[in-house]
Amino acid sequence: MGLTFRKSINLGKHIKLNLSKRGPSLSVHGSKRGSINFNKQGMRTTIGYGGLQYRKQVPWNKAESKRQLKSLKKQEQNRELKKTFSKYPFAVSIYFIITFACMFITFYTFTFKKEFIVWLISTIIYLGYITNKK
Repeated sequence: MGLTFRKSINLGKHIKLNLSKRGPSLSVHGSKRGSINFNKQGMRTTIGYGGLQYRKQVPWNKAESKRQLKSLKKQEQNRELKKTFSKYPFAVSIYFIITFACMFITFYTFTFKKEFIVWLISTIIYLGYITNKK
């Protein structure tokens, strides 16, 4: 188990300075249900009641925002892939069958030229079919 350090210093009725191994942070508690925390990663707002709680982290630097944007783009690409698969299940399944058959034959016989050409042609046909259907 690692060594941890944490110390809280009250600066007023609703303000607290937290010192820890990860760095200092400042907490402002507006009521029992809400607080704002400022730390080196960014600003986090917390609102809760009973067992339910909502947190929102707003980063200081743009690198974190870029990471979040990248994950959103990846989610959008996954949605597009699922739409394509649901629109053209026959074409997608044939494409994957040809791809896996080429991979199996390639690894089984250790010949790459013919199987790669078959896979390349099937990919071109598949992409042409999908783009013409949109």
